[in-house]
Amino acid sequence: MKKTITAILSLALLTCLIIYSCQKEGAKPFQSDTAESQSPLALSKGASSSVKKTGWQPAGSTLSPSNGGYLVSPAPGWYYTGYDAETKETFSITDRTYKTISCTCNNKSGECRPFEASGPKGTISGCGGDCTDCTMKQSTKVKDKNIDILSGGYYMPSAQTRLIKNGEAIPAVFDALLELGAFKDAFNKFLMEAYQNQPVQSPVKDVDGSMIAPKGYSLVGVSIMGRGLVTIVPDKFAFKYLGYTTSAKATCNCSEGSCELKNWKLFGLGTIFCEGLCTTCTLTTSDLKQNDRLGYSISLPSYKL
Repeated sequence: MKKTITAILSLALLTCLIIYSCQKEGAKPFQSDTAESQSPLALSKGASSSVKKTGWQPAGSTLSPSNGGYLVSPAPGWYYTGYDAETKETFSITDRTYKTISCTCNNKSGECRPFEASGPKGTISGCGGDCTDCTMKQSTKVKDKNIDILSGGYYMPSAQTRLIKNGEAIPAVFDALLELGAFKDAFNKFLMEAYQNQPVQSPVKDVDGSMIAPKGYSLVGVSIMGRGLVTIVPDKFAFKYLGYTTSAKATCNCSEGSCELKNWKLFGLGTIFCEGLCTTCTLTTSDLKQNDRLGYSISLPSYKL
């Protein structure tokens, strides 16, 4: 009986009418173009090897020197999912399997070594040195098969789904996670609670290219399985869990390279994140000037590994 009810609610959510309204003059409903209509896997396949990659490890993980690189043991409760560089298929690690990080100087003219640095809710890893063509490789083993990782990341299935608070920074969702069935179920459940069977809203593209919420709704960050994304919820839902309604716009910032806002149609709805050929691309929300609402600034950096 529960499965039948869930199926009916999911179908209703998928087929609901998406109503757009503009928050201010010049804003318009967000429309998907060719790039935005691509699946996450298609975006990952197009990643350039010339763009430096960075990885993220949750707090409590250990990185131990090994054969000139690092051996990563994740913190308890954190799993890993990603794409196999050879087959382009997804894989998942649901126990504390080790992951290795290695660096290669492709032009043999300088030093290229792995590093670990402080990051949001954990640490970041990458390769550095005076080598002008330095690349990082991460690999793991799944069922006795060695896998070179194209892209991926850690997630915590047991983490509470919650709204991200003003001023908070957490690592963003990533392509392979968006395809994970358990993640889709968690996001579906969140939307049902937020909208209470009312039509679900999509973001509005503002005149400056940023994304905002339509009138009567708030643009908010959501943490699902320990990773963040931005979406639209009714004002009353935002007020219930944050204590205020938000006035914010979403934009992307790149540390090296370029990236832009994407509106992936998860369940036919807008899920806002950043994608591009960028070392570290960060989705940020910044304040809009509105007297009756509080500003809302969060940071969701993306990592390839």
